[in-house]
Amino acid sequence: MRPAWFYDIETENWTTFVVGALISADGKCYEVYDWRREDDFIRRLAGLQGEVYAHNGGKFDHLWLLDGIIRLGIAPGQIKIKKNSAGIISIRIGDADFRDTYRIFPMSLAKLSGGSKGDVKALCICGVEGCGGYCAIRRDAPPSTLRKIVDYLELDVKELSNAVDHFECVAAGLDLDIGSTIGLTAWASAKKALDLDPAPFDNRSRWEFAKDAYYGGRVEIYRQYSGRGFKYDINSSYPAQLCKPLPVGKPTMLYGSEAAQAFRASRPGVYCARVNVPDCFIPPLPCRRKNRIGYPTGRFSGTWVYPELAYAESQGVAIEAIEQALVFPREEVIFRSWVEAIYKTRLQFGKGSREGLWLKLVPNSLTGKLGSRCEMSTIIIEPTEIRGHGKNCPGGMDCDGMCGAYRPLTRPGINPAIYESTVWKLQDCAHVEWSGYVTGYGRVEFHKQATAGSGDAIYGDTDSCLSLRERTYNVGPRLGEWLYEGNFSRFMALAPKVYAIEQAGQRKIKAKGIPARDDWDKLVRGDPIDYFTFSGQIGEGRFFVRRPASRRVTKGTGLRMTDHGGITRAPSYDEFTAKVDGKTGAA
Repeated sequence: MRPAWFYDIETENWTTFVVGALISADGKCYEVYDWRREDDFIRRLAGLQGEVYAHNGGKFDHLWLLDGIIRLGIAPGQIKIKKNSAGIISIRIGDADFRDTYRIFPMSLAKLSGGSKGDVKALCICGVEGCGGYCAIRRDAPPSTLRKIVDYLELDVKELSNAVDHFECVAAGLDLDIGSTIGLTAWASAKKALDLDPAPFDNRSRWEFAKDAYYGGRVEIYRQYSGRGFKYDINSSYPAQLCKPLPVGKPTMLYGSEAAQAFRASRPGVYCARVNVPDCFIPPLPCRRKNRIGYPTGRFSGTWVYPELAYAESQGVAIEAIEQALVFPREEVIFRSWVEAIYKTRLQFGKGSREGLWLKLVPNSLTGKLGSRCEMSTIIIEPTEIRGHGKNCPGGMDCDGMCGAYRPLTRPGINPAIYESTVWKLQDCAHVEWSGYVTGYGRVEFHKQATAGSGDAIYGDTDSCLSLRERTYNVGPRLGEWLYEGNFSRFMALAPKVYAIEQAGQRKIKAKGIPARDDWDKLVRGDPIDYFTFSGQIGEGRFFVRRPASRRVTKGTGLRMTDHGGITRAPSYDEFTAKVDGKTGAA
C-alpha cells in the first residue's frame, strides 16, 4: 500500500454531486470542489498519479468518477477495471490507480477513524428517523449549511488519511504487508513471514478436485424458537484451525484400492468417498448439490478432507468406498506462530477496538484467500485493440472463455464500447487444500460442541452455538475455545441467518443481507424491505446508477426438515436433493 491521494464526495439524494474533496497523503495539498466545478474535479482526479483511495469507493465514489470520465471523454483506451467475485479491486485511469480502503479495512469509516468521522445529524431538516442529516446535503442549501457540509467532508477525508497512517503503523509492528484487499494483505504477510511455498497443483483438474472438499461454514436451525438458552462463540474459529496440521508437499492422485489404503494409513489429503450416514439429529458430513450445502443422512458420495472424513467415521458414518484421493507426503503445523502473534496483539488492543477488529479479519480472510477462485476479470473501456479467441487460443477448441479474450459487455451502437477479459490462473496463494482443511476442522469443532448436549442444540452458525443447557466442552477464553456469552430469555429464527435473540432485556436482530433489519415485525410478516443499491448498467455504458431493490424473508429451516414443535430434523439424502431441486412435497 503506497497511498498518494485520498478523496471523498457528498451527494444529494445519493446521485447528484454536491461537493468533493481531495487531499495528498502527505497532507500538503487539500482541495475542495463544489457542483459548479464538478467537471474540473473529475479532470483533476483523472490526471493524478499513484494510488488514490476512497472509502467504499468501489461501490460509490469510483463509479461516479467513471461515469464522469466517460461523459467528458477523458482517457480513451486508458481505463481498466480489475475485479473478482467480491467486486471491484482497482480502477486504472491513465497513471492513477484508484483503490478502495474498505476492501482493506472492512469496517465503517466511523469505526476505522476511531470515532473521529464527521457528523451531520444536527443538520437534519426532514425529521425522519435514521436520516442522519444527509437530507441537508443539497445544492440549494443555505450558505451556512454548505459551509458545515464542507467542514464535514474535510474532516472525513482527512480522518481517512489519518486512519490509514495509523493502520500502517499497526501493520509495521506485526510486519504485515498491506495489499489492495484484506485477503491479499493476509497472504502476502503470511508468505513473507513463513516463507510459504506456492500452490502445489500442476494442473487445473487437481486444483478443482481439491476445491470440491472446500465447503465453507455451517449454518443450521435446530429449534425455530426457544424461551431460554445459553450462547457460546468460539474465539477466532478459522485462525484457531489454521494453527492445526496442514498437508504439504507435492500431491499424488490415487484411485480405487490405492486410495482406500492411503485413507486407512491416515495419509493427509482429499478423499472422494461413498458414505452411509446413520439417522441422527446433527449429521457430521456436508453434501453439495447445485452449490447448495446440506447435512443429510443416508447414502451419498462426496469429497472431503481427511480429518473431517475420519471424524465422521468415528461418529458412526460407514465409509463404503474410497473412490479417488489426492494425497500429500506429510502434514505440518505452519501458521501457529503467525496467528498467535496477531491474536496476542489483538488482545492487547482490545477485541472491540478498531485495531482489534482488523486484526481479527486479517487471519480470518486468509482462509478465504487460500480458497478463492482463480478467475480474474478485467473490464476494458474503449480498448485500442480487440483480443479474440483466434486459432491459437490457449483454451483450444473447448475454451471456456477464460483465456483472456475480450467479451463485449455493451450492446452494438452503445458508446463507449466496454469489454471484459477473464483469465484463469493458478496463483501462488491458491492453496485450496488448506482452506478445505481449515473449514473442515472448523465444522468438526462445531459438531463436537453442537452434539455435546445430547440433542439440546438450538442454532448454529460456524463459530457460534446456542443450546438449551450449559456447555463444558472446550469452554474458555483462549484462542479456539468457546467463550460463554451469557444466557438468553427468548430466541426465534425465521430462516438461517435471520433471527432475534433477547439477552439482558434487550433484543438483538440478525438478518444477513437485509437492510433495515431493526424492523423485526416486518420481517416476521414477510413484508418487503425496500432499499436501493448502486450497480452499473454496463450494457448501457453506465456505472453510477441508483437502482431500487427489495428483499423479504422467505421463512423456513433451510435444508433441514420441519418437525413437530418447531424442532427440526436432518433430511434424508432423497429429501435433501428434493429440496434443492425444488420438488413438491419436500418441506
